[in-house]
Amino acid sequence: MMETNLIDRVELYSLKNDSWREIPHVDNVLTRHIPCLDDNYGVSYNGICHWQAVDSDGKRLIMSFDVGDEVLEKLPLPDLDGYDYYKSQHAILNGLPAVIFVKLERSEKCLDVWVMSEHGAKKSWVKLPSIGPFSGIQRPLGFSKNGELFWEDIKGQLVLYDASTQLVKNLQLSGCSNTLQVSKTEMLHD
Repeated sequence: MMETNLIDRVELYSLKNDSWREIPHVDNVLTRHIPCLDDNYGVSYNGICHWQAVDSDGKRLIMSFDVGDEVLEKLPLPDLDGYDYYKSQHAILNGLPAVIFVKLERSEKCLDVWVMSEHGAKKSWVKLPSIGPFSGIQRPLGFSKNGELFWEDIKGQLVLYDASTQLVKNLQLSGCSNTLQVSKTEMLHD
């Protein structure tokens, strides 16, 4: 059984004042993970943390918290009616919230990337061209500063995909299954 936590109160701790204070929050939201502390489920960029959540009706969404403005809000996912996907990963692509959906196609997997071009606007989600199909994808991890996609393969290896050249490169780095993480990356090219 997956552990979920109902957000019924949000408090912010101030190191400067050595005190807690309550901030306005969004009602009826369930979250499975501590945002931005678990990189498998949360991402942060420019002082805004994003993580997956579910509302009281069971609808999946993204929660965001702007650390500077201290604003917590719900962000809608793209309209996925009739869209069949295996799993998803939240990411940041070119400074914008993104979701990578993994679709099964026979024994291979395709990755569909959706990017929210206007913060908070459901109609601003844009689907990029599908990536794949590829065999051996375990899970997507996120994007580099230059837009390359990282994923973990079924052998625990870190893989880099460059959409502009459609080249796949095994980076020869490995970890235990489901332990690889990508954060604030900038690729250096020869």
